Amino acid sequence: MSNSMRDILDKLAAGAGTQGWGAIAAISRSDLNQQLQRQYVERYQRLAFMPLFTGEARGEDLSVDTLGLEGVELGVPTLSFSSAARAVVTMNIVAGRYNSVHQSLSSASTVSGTFKITESMGFRLTMTVQLATDDTGQVTLNLAEGSAFTCNLAGLDEARNVRLAQFFADMFKQIPLHRSVFSLVQVDLEQYQAQPPASFRVFPMVAPGAVDAGAENFGDGALLLFMRLHGSLDEGQFPPAESLPYPIPDKHGTHDPDYGSTLILSREGMADVDPERLPVLDSLHFTGGDTFAVLERDRHEDLLVFSILRAAQASVVPAFTTIKAGQTQRFSVHNEQGQIIAATKWTAVSLQSHTDAGHGSISNDGVYTAPDPETIGHDSLRVVITATYNESGVTRTASALLSVVFESMELAPRVTVVAGGDFLQPVSLNVSTLDARPVRWALRGTEYGQLSQNGHAGLFVADARSGKKALVAQQIEAHGSEIGVATVLIANGQQMLRIEPAFVPRARKSQAVQLNEDSTLLPGLLRRWKVIGGEGTVDQQGRFMPPDRSVVASSVVSCEVVNNSVVLASGYSVIELSQVYDEPGWEELSMFTVTLPGSADNQRSGNLYPNGYQQVRLQIKTPAIAVDGNDYTLSVTERASMRLVDNDTRQNLESVNPSIEGIAEEDDQAWRVSLQRNRFELAGAALDPAESGLNAPVTVTQNFYLHSRENAGLVGTFYATFQKDSGRWWTSLELEDINSKVFITPLRLPRFDTANYTFVPTRTLGGGGD
Repeated sequence: MSNSMRDILDKLAAGAGTQGWGAIAAISRSDLNQQLQRQYVERYQRLAFMPLFTGEARGEDLSVDTLGLEGVELGVPTLSFSSAARAVVTMNIVAGRYNSVHQSLSSASTVSGTFKITESMGFRLTMTVQLATDDTGQVTLNLAEGSAFTCNLAGLDEARNVRLAQFFADMFKQIPLHRSVFSLVQVDLEQYQAQPPASFRVFPMVAPGAVDAGAENFGDGALLLFMRLHGSLDEGQFPPAESLPYPIPDKHGTHDPDYGSTLILSREGMADVDPERLPVLDSLHFTGGDTFAVLERDRHEDLLVFSILRAAQASVVPAFTTIKAGQTQRFSVHNEQGQIIAATKWTAVSLQSHTDAGHGSISNDGVYTAPDPETIGHDSLRVVITATYNESGVTRTASALLSVVFESMELAPRVTVVAGGDFLQPVSLNVSTLDARPVRWALRGTEYGQLSQNGHAGLFVADARSGKKALVAQQIEAHGSEIGVATVLIANGQQMLRIEPAFVPRARKSQAVQLNEDSTLLPGLLRRWKVIGGEGTVDQQGRFMPPDRSVVASSVVSCEVVNNSVVLASGYSVIELSQVYDEPGWEELSMFTVTLPGSADNQRSGNLYPNGYQQVRLQIKTPAIAVDGNDYTLSVTERASMRLVDNDTRQNLESVNPSIEGIAEEDDQAWRVSLQRNRFELAGAALDPAESGLNAPVTVTQNFYLHSRENAGLVGTFYATFQKDSGRWWTSLELEDINSKVFITPLRLPRFDTANYTFVPTRTLGGGGD
């Protein structure tokens, strides 16, 4: 549906106007998503990035498979619009593992599905989010308050998708504020200039035609800010009348500007204002300092200004990319005009690695070399590339995100199980590759159904040929730059024979895997072992040998109990073929201390004014004990999970709202914590803090800044906790060190009267004395 500039002007001229508001600003979805992307990347530097998700989604009864997620990483949150009430946020699922396990009291536990996740597979998590405003003029979205979650990670199995969506919904509620809140825009309500905004309301507006799922602009829209200007006592109409046009014009040609924002300033709002420099536009601030660049103006009764949002800081290019272990990637810094500028320093830090080798290396000219296949230690790594550069004498940083993968091809699923019978569930097949070569799907071996292909995706539907056997396996090959084999198991009955282990996460070339069956089930009868999916061989003692050639697959090894050529019971094990050697890591900490640097009582006791804004600095140190002479550090994900805990309630302290610098007076929390120092005077000794962010040294040091609105004299006692990558939570209380906890005393707030101030009148204009 067309929405030209002429259409907008005609509708406004017909009387739509600003509907009683002093000004209306519209910020496009694309500009808002640009803000979200920048914040998403920059948060890695201060350990405030979205956490990785690990856990299980269990069914209400044993007949429902348990779904497991491990190290699931979510990508950039992107906004779309579907109604005026809420916005829709979509996040790609970019990495991690998925598996499902069937458990039953009457049969063996078996793996019913497994695969590794990559972003190009197209898995997504969506939710609706209410946009929020506060007294400081911030417009934010808090992912922890999302609702109506949906997910497609389980492919065509909607029942599993619903359970996975609920898993994420439950996990999101636990994300602290500093990791879940994103800023969209701030309206400066305290400017000392002509007619600044005094108050405002937000209204998500859907673009014309964007509610149609088949439309090219589906989900497009803008955030509208309805602003009451100083000098006006009343707000305008809200919600706005339907006559208000969508204020951002379409882009009709390749050479037309891609408008990102529109300002409609009322006739009253133009009084005493230079139309060439509009204070209202200056009152809108973005986290990266981006500014509006005016493209066109039109004035009838109201003033219309059409503009774009221009970056105010340099960026690292490419911002997102993926390479294979051992490969290289060149990065460069581009200024606001897109020109390459010099970086004074480059760093590369992996989120998951515990050793220097696991981070890879980066040269002085920005060429990153990924860890080689022998040292990567993980199926994939997320690496933060950071450039330090100088701009007008100021040192700044900019970052990019890089994924390093062990395999250049991945299949989803590698193995899956569907129930046999009259209603056979179709299986969607997905593949990701690092190159652009086409992928061809083909059935392999005995055929038990139909296979179709759409682009890189495949669809398999079993048919009557799957028969009535307790278990048959359909192998499906993916042919691209490499060969992958997916296995669909069609189960017509329960697997009664227990095989141990039921799942082997790593099986390398020339390294045998010993499988064992339950000898107490039908003892004395013949056991028959065979490989029914993937590749490799197995002997009749259950000894599996991986194939010599490299293939992207998980092998399925079956064991049958046979009597007179009749299969009486069977079971299987899923063995993932992988050449990855898991990275070793730390096992025990040599120290886990919480201190108040420079304070009394062995750095355990301190105080602060409980006005919500003064901070006291806490320092946490967590060096690990060397293992076999090798030093290991906490990974970035482990450090990012660090929290302060109230000793009395055993509850984690909540973060300071990122939109303000402390605890608001009406807040119901007596204590909050921040990762960053604010601009107010620090309580206690003002010692320079050690490196605390992404590039912390081997003796990992982290700084936290505590705020309080507790009553004077009520001592707060706090300790620290973090989650090891294995899932275990550690606390500073465990080592029983003298510095396992700290004690903070809120002081009585000082009172000031006129004797504390001196007023000196000074004439600023005109003749005569003061």
